[in-house]
Amino acid sequence: MRKFIPLALIAILFLTQCVEKKVASVNGRKITEKEFRIYIENHQGSDIKELIKREVCVEDAKIKKMDTSEEFKKSKDDIKKELLIKFYLKNDPVRFSLEDAKKIYFQHTEQREASHILTKTREECELAKNRIKNGEPFEKVAKEVSIDTQTKENGGKLGFIRRGMTLLPFEDALFSAKKGELIGPVKTEYGYHLILVGEIKNGSEEEFEKNRDRILEMINREQEQSAARKLSFELKNKYPLKIYDDVLDLDRTTQVVSNDEDKIAGEVCGEKISLKDLKDFMRDNLKISGEGHSMGAKTKASFMEIMADEIRIVKEAKIKGIDKREDFNLSYNDALSDRLEQIYKENFLNNLNISDEELLKCYQENREKFKKLSKVNIEQVVVDDFAKATEVLNIAKNGTNFSKIYEKWADKDSTGRWDVGFVPFELLKNVFDENTMKDIENANEGQIIGPIKSNEGLIIVKVSEKQYEGYKDFSDVKNELKKSYVEEKGESLFEKKVNDLLKQSKIKIY
Repeated sequence: MRKFIPLALIAILFLTQCVEKKVASVNGRKITEKEFRIYIENHQGSDIKELIKREVCVEDAKIKKMDTSEEFKKSKDDIKKELLIKFYLKNDPVRFSLEDAKKIYFQHTEQREASHILTKTREECELAKNRIKNGEPFEKVAKEVSIDTQTKENGGKLGFIRRGMTLLPFEDALFSAKKGELIGPVKTEYGYHLILVGEIKNGSEEEFEKNRDRILEMINREQEQSAARKLSFELKNKYPLKIYDDVLDLDRTTQVVSNDEDKIAGEVCGEKISLKDLKDFMRDNLKISGEGHSMGAKTKASFMEIMADEIRIVKEAKIKGIDKREDFNLSYNDALSDRLEQIYKENFLNNLNISDEELLKCYQENREKFKKLSKVNIEQVVVDDFAKATEVLNIAKNGTNFSKIYEKWADKDSTGRWDVGFVPFELLKNVFDENTMKDIENANEGQIIGPIKSNEGLIIVKVSEKQYEGYKDFSDVKNELKKSYVEEKGESLFEKKVNDLLKQSKIKIY
C-alpha cells in the first residue's frame, strides 16, 4: 500500500532544505556558509576567526555611522564598477591544454623586430610604399615622410616587439607577416602605418619545461589581458565615445575647479562624463608632481577613452545580468565589508592619541633619521611636451647620461645648465612646490624625479648627491614622527582594539 507524506511535513522538509547553513554568528548576526566561502576565495590563507574579526569591526563602524559617510558611499559605486568588470572578463574562463599552452608560450615569447613609417593619410602611406618598392631605402623614406617624431630620425626603428606591446591592428599585421615583408597601409588611431618586419626570435622547448608552472600562470594572465583588449576593441565600435572638443580645448588643466561637474567632456553608452570626472580620473592615474598640469585636448581624450572602456564593459555586464547573480552580490557585499573595515581602521589610526613625551622619545631614539638636508647636487632637463617628458623619464631611469638626454631631448633655452651642481635645499623652494620638495628630500642619491610642472615646461630631475648639516627641530618633525609611530605600532594597537571588541561580543562558531 502506497504511503502518503502529510503536506505539513513536506513543507517542513522543504523549509529545512532551503535554510542556509550558518558557520558562525556575531551578536546575533549569522554568517552563512556561502558568505564564508566567498570570503575564503577573496582572502587566501584566512579562516573563520579572521572573518569574525572583520565582522566586529564592521558592526562597530556601522554603530559609529561610518557606513553613511560620503567616503563610503563613493566606495560603493567604485567597488561595484570594479567587480562588474572583473566578473564580466572572467565570465568565459580561458581553458587550454598543455599543447595549447606550448603554442601560446611560443607565440608569447616570439619577438619581432619592426620599423614603421607613420602618415596622416592612406595616400601618403601608399606613396611611401611605392618609393621603397622602387628601390629607395626604408630608413631614408622614414626620415623624410614619417610623422612619428620619436622614431623617424633613426629610420623608423621600433626595436623588438612582443604581443601585447602595441595597438591591436598594428600587432595583428606585424605577427601575421614573414621576415623581410613590407606591410601596409595599416590604420590605427594615430594614422596609417607602413611596417617592415625584421628579425624573428622564439622561445625554446627546454625553457618551457624548466619553467612550466610559472609559464602556465603567466599565459593564463596574458590570455585574460588579451581577451580584455579584444573586448575593448569590439565594444569601442559598438559604443562610440562622443567627445566634446570645445570643452577639452578651453580647459587644459587637471586641477578641478568650480562648475567642472556641470561641463560635459564626453558621452558614451548614454552616460555623460563630466570634466570633473575626467580630471579626477587623470589625477588618480598620472604619476607626476605638482598641481594643475597643462594637458592638451588630445591627451585628455585618450584618458577619456580609458574611462569609456570601463563604462562600456559595465553596460555589457548589466545587459548579461551579472549584477543580479548571487555570486556577484555575495562578492559585492564582501568587498563592501572590506572597505568599511578599512575606513574603520584608518579612522582609528588617524585619531590615535600620542603624547608629546612618547613622540619625543621616538625622536631621540631615531635622531639620525632627522638629519637636516643642506645642499642637493641636481641634474635636470626641461621639455615642452608631456609625451616627450614621459619618454625622457623612462630613458633617464634606464641610466642614460643627462648630458646625452640634454643634447637630444631638452628645450635648451628653458633648461640652461643641465649639470646644475650643488644648490642650497632651501633655495629650491623658489622653484618647486611642497610635494616636489618632499620628493627631493626623501629621494635616494641617483634617483630620478618628475615630470614636474613649471612655468618653463616639464622638468626631469636627478638627485645626484645630498649633503646634511645638523638635525631638524623636534617641533618641525612632530607630524612625521606621528606617522612613523603609527607605521611602527599602529598594527598592534589596532589588533588590541579588535580583541577588545571580540571580548565584548557574543561569538558562536558552529
